[in-house]
Amino acid sequence: MTLSDYLAQARSRRWLWGEVDCLHFALGWLAEATGRDLRPTLPAYGSYREGRRMLGALWPDYGAMLEDLAGRAGWLPRGGAPQAGDLALIAGGHGPTAAIRLAEGYAAQDAAGVIWLRAAPGARHWGPSCPR
Repeated sequence: MTLSDYLAQARSRRWLWGEVDCLHFALGWLAEATGRDLRPTLPAYGSYREGRRMLGALWPDYGAMLEDLAGRAGWLPRGGAPQAGDLALIAGGHGPTAAIRLAEGYAAQDAAGVIWLRAAPGARHWGPSCPR
C-alpha cells in the first residue's frame, strides 16, 4: 500500500481513543511500511487521560515510546533530512502527537479526521535504515 492509499483509507475512519487516534494512525502506517504491526502490543485505553496513564506506565515520555516502537519495527532515528513516510513526533493540541511526514508537511489523526500540518518545528523523525 502506498502512503497516498493509506491516507485515503484513514480518512474514512472515525476517531476512537485507543483504536483510531494519532498513535494508532502513525503505527498503522508503520505496519503497512514494515509488515510489523505493533498496535496489538499497546494497552487498551478509552480516553486521553487513560492513554497518558497507561502508556506513561510503560515509557517515560512520548518520544521514548515512539523511539522504542519504531526501533522494534527496524526504523531508526533520522539524523538528516526527514523523508516522506517517516514516523514523526510533533507538537499537537494536547501535547506530543504521532504523525507521518509527507513530502510537504505532516499528516496526523485527530477527532476531526486526518489533518495536514504545514510545518512542525522541532519534530523528531524515524525511518528505515536504508533508502526506500
